[in-house]
Amino acid sequence: MPLLLIPLTFLLVASSLMALGVWSIRRRRASARWPRVPGRILEARVASSESRSRDDNGFDQTHTVYRPVIRYEYQVQGAAQQSEQLDPGGVVWTGQAAAEAVVARYPAGKTVEVLQDPANPGNSFLESPAFGVGAIIIVAMGALFGVIGVLTLFAAIRG
Repeated sequence: MPLLLIPLTFLLVASSLMALGVWSIRRRRASARWPRVPGRILEARVASSESRSRDDNGFDQTHTVYRPVIRYEYQVQGAAQQSEQLDPGGVVWTGQAAAEAVVARYPAGKTVEVLQDPANPGNSFLESPAFGVGAIIIVAMGALFGVIGVLTLFAAIRG
């Protein structure tokens, strides 16, 4: 039985990653069909976060990651709403240049189209690509873990 623990763990991780990836793709595709309402950018800036780690030689290293923060407002049935959700992929941590490029597309005061969830007026996005790279990577990683899980399961059964 202990030999089966490793392949079953791989298969569990695989199914979890595949489910998460498929959920993300479905969420993106659904939001692309939401109604579009006019909105206005209130704030666009780059947020940064630092993390510290120690390398194998004992030296401290500082890593900085960047995230575009786009705050916008829109109205649904006369009620004002605000959000910072850029796309269904959630928070994206990236390099400084990429974050600045996103911020440059959404200067404060700009009029935009907001994709608004008809089932939940407070849920909205500015962008909704049908497939995000992150979702595709998650599905691919799930497939890889699945293949490893099946191969190790066959190896464990054969003894």
